[in-house]
Amino acid sequence: MGKKDNCCVDPDDSRVIAFEGPWPAAQTPMYTVPVGKLFVLTAWTVYAWSVGDISLYRNGSLVAFMRTVGGGSGHQVYPDGIVFTAGQTIDGNMVNGGMHLFYGREVDA
Repeated sequence: MGKKDNCCVDPDDSRVIAFEGPWPAAQTPMYTVPVGKLFVLTAWTVYAWSVGDISLYRNGSLVAFMRTVGGGSGHQVYPDGIVFTAGQTIDGNMVNGGMHLFYGREVDA
């Protein structure tokens, strides 16, 4: 489906990126934005195997943080988006493993 005008997000640009792993509390690269693209993160969901502090990084610099509670899940929405440019990595951490879900748009740079 192509864009009809410049007002709306093309459904073809929508992305959900899932990353699951049993890693320690260290920064782990989870996604690298392809050459010629921008990824605009609009929401972030975490399913952690335990309660803990979880951070999200852009090339090693902290851009978001959440503390999971209860069953170890959390969700944040970024109405203005967090932009990752071509070649930048989305890195995260999580104690005892779990899953990150990144929702956003990947568009031509």
